[in-house]
Amino acid sequence: MTASVTSRFTDIHCHILPGIDDGAKDWDVSLAMARLAVADGIGTIVATPHQLGNYEMVHAARILQLTAEAQKRITAARIPLTVLPGADVRIHEELPQFVRNQTVVTLADRKTHLLIELPHEQFLPLGQLIYRLQDEGICCILSHPERNWKLLHSPDLLRPLVQQGCLVQLTAGSITGHFGPDVLRISRRMLEQQLVHLVATDAHDAKRRPPCLSDAYDIVSRWVGAKLAQKIFVDNPQAVLSGGPVDAPLPIPMASGGLLGMLERARMILWADPAPTPGR
Repeated sequence: MTASVTSRFTDIHCHILPGIDDGAKDWDVSLAMARLAVADGIGTIVATPHQLGNYEMVHAARILQLTAEAQKRITAARIPLTVLPGADVRIHEELPQFVRNQTVVTLADRKTHLLIELPHEQFLPLGQLIYRLQDEGICCILSHPERNWKLLHSPDLLRPLVQQGCLVQLTAGSITGHFGPDVLRISRRMLEQQLVHLVATDAHDAKRRPPCLSDAYDIVSRWVGAKLAQKIFVDNPQAVLSGGPVDAPLPIPMASGGLLGMLERARMILWADPAPTPGR
Protein backbone atom coordinates (compact mmCIF):
# COMPACT_ATOMS: atom_id res chain seq x y z
CA MET A 1 0.00 0.00 0.00
CA THR A 2 1.40 3.39 -0.99
CA ALA A 3 -0.53 5.57 1.48
CA SER A 4 1.50 6.42 4.54
CA VAL A 5 0.66 4.98 7.97
CA THR A 6 0.06 8.48 9.30
CA SER A 7 -2.44 9.21 6.50
CA ARG A 8 -4.94 6.44 7.09
CA PHE A 9 -7.84 6.13 4.70
CA THR A 10 -11.38 7.19 5.53
CA ASP A 11 -14.13 5.25 3.76
CA ILE A 12 -17.24 7.45 3.44
CA HIS A 13 -19.42 4.81 1.74
CA CYS A 14 -19.62 1.29 3.15
CA HIS A 15 -22.50 -1.13 3.76
CA ILE A 16 -20.99 -2.66 6.89
CA LEU A 17 -24.10 -2.66 9.11
CA PRO A 18 -25.71 -6.12 9.19
CA GLY A 19 -29.20 -7.10 8.11
CA ILE A 20 -30.41 -3.60 7.23
CA ASP A 21 -29.96 -3.54 3.45
CA ASP A 22 -28.08 -5.53 0.77
CA GLY A 23 -24.76 -5.23 2.63
CA ALA A 24 -23.36 -7.37 5.46
CA LYS A 25 -25.77 -10.20 6.25
CA ASP A 26 -24.76 -10.65 9.91
CA TRP A 27 -22.30 -9.51 12.57
CA ASP A 28 -19.70 -12.09 11.51
CA VAL A 29 -19.55 -10.50 8.06
CA SER A 30 -19.44 -7.01 9.58
CA LEU A 31 -16.46 -7.93 11.74
CA ALA A 32 -14.73 -9.63 8.81
CA MET A 33 -15.21 -6.43 6.79
CA ALA A 34 -13.80 -4.39 9.66
CA ARG A 35 -10.67 -6.55 9.82
CA LEU A 36 -10.15 -6.31 6.07
CA ALA A 37 -10.57 -2.54 6.17
CA VAL A 38 -7.95 -2.11 8.88
CA ALA A 39 -5.54 -4.42 7.06
CA ASP A 40 -5.97 -2.22 3.98
CA GLY A 41 -5.16 0.97 5.88
CA ILE A 42 -8.69 2.23 6.60
CA GLY A 43 -9.00 3.87 10.01
CA THR A 44 -12.59 5.17 9.81
CA ILE A 45 -15.69 3.90 8.04
CA VAL A 46 -18.92 5.81 7.58
CA ALA A 47 -21.64 3.17 7.62
CA THR A 48 -24.01 4.03 4.77
CA PRO A 49 -26.98 1.68 4.42
CA HIS A 50 -29.45 2.50 1.68
CA GLN A 51 -32.31 4.84 2.50
CA LEU A 52 -35.45 5.61 0.46
CA GLY A 53 -36.24 3.92 -2.84
CA ASN A 54 -36.46 0.21 -2.09
CA TYR A 55 -35.34 0.91 1.48
CA GLU A 56 -38.02 3.27 2.76
CA MET A 57 -38.22 1.25 5.99
CA VAL A 58 -34.56 1.92 6.84
CA HIS A 59 -35.07 4.60 9.47
CA ALA A 60 -32.50 7.02 10.83
CA ALA A 61 -32.94 5.79 14.41
CA ARG A 62 -32.14 2.24 13.32
CA ILE A 63 -28.98 3.36 11.54
CA LEU A 64 -27.77 5.25 14.60
CA GLN A 65 -28.53 2.30 16.87
CA LEU A 66 -26.79 -0.25 14.64
CA THR A 67 -23.76 2.01 14.19
CA ALA A 68 -23.35 2.30 17.96
CA GLU A 69 -23.68 -1.48 18.29
CA ALA A 70 -21.13 -2.00 15.50
CA GLN A 71 -18.62 0.20 17.28
CA LYS A 72 -19.09 -1.73 20.53
CA ARG A 73 -18.55 -5.06 18.83
CA ILE A 74 -15.56 -3.82 16.83
CA THR A 75 -13.96 -2.38 19.95
CA ALA A 76 -14.61 -5.60 21.88
CA ALA A 77 -12.93 -7.55 19.09
CA ARG A 78 -9.87 -5.26 19.44
CA ILE A 79 -10.16 -4.01 15.88
CA PRO A 80 -8.72 -0.46 15.62
CA LEU A 81 -11.52 0.97 13.50
CA THR A 82 -13.93 3.86 14.04
CA VAL A 83 -17.44 3.51 12.61
CA LEU A 84 -19.69 6.54 12.16
CA PRO A 85 -23.30 6.79 10.94
CA GLY A 86 -24.42 7.84 7.48
CA ALA A 87 -26.61 6.69 4.61
CA ASP A 88 -26.64 6.13 0.86
CA VAL A 89 -29.83 8.03 0.07
CA ARG A 90 -31.87 7.48 -3.09
CA ILE A 91 -32.80 10.68 -4.93
CA HIS A 92 -36.19 12.04 -3.80
CA GLU A 93 -37.83 15.41 -4.40
CA GLU A 94 -38.53 15.78 -0.67
CA LEU A 95 -34.91 15.39 0.41
CA PRO A 96 -34.64 18.97 1.78
CA GLN A 97 -37.57 18.27 4.10
CA PHE A 98 -36.16 14.87 5.03
CA VAL A 99 -32.89 16.57 5.98
CA ARG A 100 -34.73 19.13 8.12
CA ASN A 101 -36.67 16.52 10.05
CA GLN A 102 -33.66 14.14 10.16
CA THR A 103 -35.46 11.36 8.31
CA VAL A 104 -32.23 10.75 6.39
CA VAL A 105 -28.74 10.51 7.91
CA THR A 106 -25.99 12.80 6.69
CA LEU A 107 -22.40 11.55 6.52
CA ALA A 108 -20.93 11.14 10.01
CA ASP A 109 -24.23 12.73 11.17
CA ARG A 110 -22.56 16.13 10.68
CA LYS A 111 -25.54 17.73 8.90
CA THR A 112 -23.19 19.03 6.21
CA HIS A 113 -22.74 16.35 3.50
CA LEU A 114 -25.41 14.05 2.10
CA LEU A 115 -24.54 11.00 -0.01
CA ILE A 116 -27.15 10.76 -2.77
CA GLU A 117 -27.70 7.93 -5.21
CA LEU A 118 -29.29 7.84 -8.64
CA PRO A 119 -31.12 4.76 -9.90
CA HIS A 120 -28.54 2.69 -11.77
CA GLU A 121 -30.61 2.49 -14.93
CA GLN A 122 -31.59 6.15 -15.43
CA PHE A 123 -30.48 9.75 -14.94
CA LEU A 124 -32.76 12.26 -13.21
CA PRO A 125 -32.37 16.07 -13.36
CA LEU A 126 -30.65 17.11 -10.13
CA GLY A 127 -29.91 20.81 -10.53
CA GLN A 128 -32.86 22.22 -8.57
CA LEU A 129 -32.58 19.56 -5.87
CA ILE A 130 -28.89 20.35 -5.36
CA TYR A 131 -29.69 24.06 -4.97
CA ARG A 132 -32.52 23.35 -2.52
CA LEU A 133 -30.24 21.20 -0.40
CA GLN A 134 -27.56 23.88 -0.53
CA ASP A 135 -30.15 26.28 0.92
CA GLU A 136 -30.40 23.83 3.84
CA GLY A 137 -26.63 23.99 4.34
CA ILE A 138 -26.13 20.59 2.72
CA CYS A 139 -23.44 19.72 0.19
CA CYS A 140 -24.46 16.80 -2.03
CA ILE A 141 -22.07 13.97 -2.80
CA LEU A 142 -23.21 11.92 -5.79
CA SER A 143 -22.28 8.29 -5.25
CA HIS A 144 -20.75 6.18 -8.06
CA PRO A 145 -22.07 8.09 -11.11
CA GLU A 146 -19.61 6.12 -13.25
CA ARG A 147 -21.87 3.11 -12.72
CA ASN A 148 -25.07 4.89 -13.79
CA TRP A 149 -26.15 3.63 -17.24
CA LYS A 150 -27.00 7.06 -18.62
CA LEU A 151 -23.91 8.82 -17.26
CA LEU A 152 -21.71 5.97 -18.47
CA HIS A 153 -22.77 6.79 -22.03
CA SER A 154 -23.43 10.54 -21.64
CA PRO A 155 -20.77 11.63 -19.14
CA ASP A 156 -21.17 15.32 -20.04
CA LEU A 157 -24.38 15.37 -17.97
CA LEU A 158 -22.19 15.27 -14.86
CA ARG A 159 -20.20 18.43 -15.61
CA PRO A 160 -22.88 21.08 -14.81
CA LEU A 161 -23.70 19.33 -11.53
CA VAL A 162 -20.07 19.58 -10.45
CA GLN A 163 -19.94 23.20 -11.60
CA GLN A 164 -22.84 24.08 -9.31
CA GLY A 165 -21.16 22.50 -6.29
CA CYS A 166 -22.14 18.84 -6.28
CA LEU A 167 -19.26 16.56 -5.24
CA VAL A 168 -18.60 13.21 -6.91
CA GLN A 169 -17.63 9.94 -5.21
CA LEU A 170 -16.04 7.24 -7.33
CA THR A 171 -16.05 3.57 -6.29
CA ALA A 172 -12.64 1.96 -5.74
CA GLY A 173 -13.76 -1.16 -7.61
CA SER A 174 -14.55 0.94 -10.68
CA ILE A 175 -10.89 1.99 -10.77
CA THR A 176 -9.55 -1.54 -10.33
CA GLY A 177 -11.79 -2.98 -13.07
CA HIS A 178 -14.29 -4.85 -10.88
CA PHE A 179 -17.23 -3.36 -12.82
CA GLY A 180 -15.76 -3.93 -16.26
CA PRO A 181 -13.67 -2.06 -18.85
CA ASP A 182 -16.30 0.56 -19.75
CA VAL A 183 -16.66 1.71 -16.16
CA LEU A 184 -12.89 1.64 -15.70
CA ARG A 185 -12.38 3.78 -18.79
CA ILE A 186 -14.89 6.45 -17.78
CA SER A 187 -13.50 6.45 -14.23
CA ARG A 188 -10.07 7.37 -15.53
CA ARG A 189 -11.51 10.03 -17.81
CA MET A 190 -13.48 11.57 -14.93
CA LEU A 191 -10.32 11.69 -12.83
CA GLU A 192 -8.35 13.32 -15.62
CA GLN A 193 -11.06 15.99 -16.03
CA GLN A 194 -11.22 16.79 -12.27
CA LEU A 195 -14.75 15.44 -11.96
CA VAL A 196 -13.92 13.27 -8.92
CA HIS A 197 -13.56 14.55 -5.36
CA LEU A 198 -13.69 11.39 -3.23
CA VAL A 199 -13.12 7.66 -3.63
CA ALA A 200 -14.85 5.12 -1.36
CA THR A 201 -15.25 1.35 -1.26
CA ASP A 202 -19.05 0.97 -1.42
CA ALA A 203 -18.24 -2.39 0.16
CA HIS A 204 -21.09 -4.85 0.70
CA ASP A 205 -19.34 -7.93 2.07
CA ALA A 206 -15.95 -9.47 2.83
CA LYS A 207 -15.44 -11.41 -0.41
CA ARG A 208 -17.16 -10.14 -3.55
CA ARG A 209 -17.25 -6.43 -2.58
CA PRO A 210 -14.68 -6.00 0.26
CA PRO A 211 -13.68 -2.67 1.87
CA CYS A 212 -10.37 -2.03 0.10
CA LEU A 213 -8.92 1.26 -1.11
CA SER A 214 -5.16 0.74 -1.41
CA ASP A 215 -5.11 -0.86 -4.87
CA ALA A 216 -7.27 1.93 -6.29
CA TYR A 217 -5.05 4.50 -4.55
CA ASP A 218 -1.97 3.10 -6.29
CA ILE A 219 -3.70 3.10 -9.68
CA VAL A 220 -4.92 6.68 -9.31
CA SER A 221 -1.42 7.75 -8.24
CA ARG A 222 -0.10 6.36 -11.52
CA TRP A 223 -2.90 7.88 -13.59
CA VAL A 224 -3.02 11.44 -12.23
CA GLY A 225 -0.27 11.70 -9.61
CA ALA A 226 0.19 11.08 -5.90
CA LYS A 227 -0.91 14.61 -4.93
CA LEU A 228 -4.40 14.19 -6.36
CA ALA A 229 -4.64 10.64 -5.00
CA GLN A 230 -3.82 11.94 -1.52
CA LYS A 231 -6.53 14.58 -1.84
CA ILE A 232 -9.39 12.36 -2.97
CA PHE A 233 -8.53 9.28 -0.87
CA VAL A 234 -7.33 10.97 2.33
CA ASP A 235 -7.76 14.74 2.65
CA ASN A 236 -11.26 15.22 1.25
CA PRO A 237 -12.79 12.24 3.11
CA GLN A 238 -11.28 13.64 6.32
CA ALA A 239 -12.87 17.00 5.53
CA VAL A 240 -16.27 15.30 5.23
CA LEU A 241 -15.78 13.70 8.64
CA SER A 242 -15.12 17.08 10.22
CA GLY A 243 -18.00 18.74 8.40
CA GLY A 244 -15.60 21.11 6.68
CA PRO A 245 -15.28 22.22 3.05
CA VAL A 246 -13.96 19.78 0.49
CA ASP A 247 -11.31 20.95 -1.97
CA ALA A 248 -13.23 20.87 -5.25
CA PRO A 249 -11.66 22.77 -8.17
CA LEU A 250 -13.77 23.32 -11.26
CA PRO A 251 -13.60 20.59 -13.91
CA ILE A 252 -11.00 20.95 -16.63
CA PRO A 253 -12.73 22.56 -19.64
CA MET A 254 -13.43 20.24 -22.53
CA ALA A 255 -11.75 21.04 -25.83
CA SER A 256 -14.31 22.40 -28.31
CA GLY A 257 -12.36 22.78 -31.54
CA GLY A 258 -9.32 21.66 -33.47
CA LEU A 259 -7.62 18.31 -33.07
CA LEU A 260 -8.25 18.12 -29.30
CA GLY A 261 -11.94 18.73 -29.85
CA MET A 262 -12.06 16.00 -32.48
CA LEU A 263 -10.35 13.57 -30.12
CA GLU A 264 -12.78 14.47 -27.36
CA ARG A 265 -15.77 13.86 -29.59
CA ALA A 266 -14.26 10.55 -30.69
CA ARG A 267 -14.02 9.50 -27.05
CA MET A 268 -17.68 10.39 -26.57
CA ILE A 269 -18.62 8.16 -29.50
CA LEU A 270 -16.61 5.31 -27.99
CA TRP A 271 -18.31 5.84 -24.63
CA ALA A 272 -21.70 5.62 -26.34
CA ASP A 273 -21.16 2.00 -27.39
CA PRO A 274 -23.86 -0.27 -25.93
CA ALA A 275 -22.89 -2.01 -22.70
CA PRO A 276 -24.67 -3.91 -19.97
CA THR A 277 -25.96 -1.97 -17.00
CA PRO A 278 -23.17 -1.68 -14.41
CA GLY A 279 -23.53 -3.83 -11.28
CA ARG A 280 -24.59 -2.41 -7.96
